[in-house]
Amino acid sequence: MRTYILRAVCRQQDGIVGPTLDERTITAADDNAAVAIARDFDLDFQALGANAVYLAVPDGRTIWSLHAPNPCSNG
Repeated sequence: MRTYILRAVCRQQDGIVGPTLDERTITAADDNAAVAIARDFDLDFQALGANAVYLAVPDGRTIWSLHAPNPCSNG
């Protein structure tokens, strides 16, 4: 089993990523299983002020991301 980190962030229109607004640890057998678990999380983007999530391995390499087309609700 491997450990993955799912982070919710505010990604600005110019591509700049703000600080982590929510972070979850996922344990999965492989990258595909980790993505499946991440997709099942019910994150409230509006409440968090987020518009993107990134799934990364502990060394920081992003293996999957999802970006909402709308701007962040926190400005």
